[in-house]
Amino acid sequence: MQLGTGRAKITVPRDAVVDVEGLRTGWKDVRYKVRLHSRLGGPMIRISGAMEFGRLTIRHARR
Repeated sequence: MQLGTGRAKITVPRDAVVDVEGLRTGWKDVRYKVRLHSRLGGPMIRISGAMEFGRLTIRHARR
């Protein structure tokens, strides 16, 4: 992901595990709350890249 300014929103499956360790942020942090009750065997989603002044919001699908 390359994000200079603006915002990006990503919706992932309910049982997904999201790894944002490879994402470098400049000005703002990533908004992501880890699900407490995720099932094993769900997809692993890795987000890497660089953000300067933008904001990334990640949320799990409700259904």
